[in-house]
Amino acid sequence: GEDADDAELDPEINLRVPAMIPDSYIKDVRLRLGFYKALAEIRSEDDLNRIADELRDQFGALPDPVLNLMGLMLIRRQCKDLGVRDVSAGVKNISLIFTEKTKLKPEVVIKLAMRENKKYAITPDNRLNIRLNNITWTAVYEELGQLLRLI
Repeated sequence: GEDADDAELDPEINLRVPAMIPDSYIKDVRLRLGFYKALAEIRSEDDLNRIADELRDQFGALPDPVLNLMGLMLIRRQCKDLGVRDVSAGVKNISLIFTEKTKLKPEVVIKLAMRENKKYAITPDNRLNIRLNNITWTAVYEELGQLLRLI
């Protein structure tokens, strides 16, 4: 089933942004761990928005590291849906490694790389490199969203 694949794939996401719930934001360690767990289990932006509202109601405005963490959780969800096991940020690009089970057909990726060769490149070790001027979680999220639409 779908959940079995989901459980197997634990995407590695390295975007070099501080992503955490600071102790100064939620002092109680049990509460903090509860929110980490809830964030790890999100399946949609709606789930994320509910958690964000709950955090805002209880603890005030969301600090940047919390916003980053939420963004990374959304990206993690996209990676599971796409079959990406690794997203790594360089200085001006991100690099994706797909699983064998990716729903994104190789010919679609190859066509994309040929059509937009300034932006997309496939490396000899089958990574997809995407050039981005600004490596933020929102930019990565938008890119992965575009790839998801190609499935």
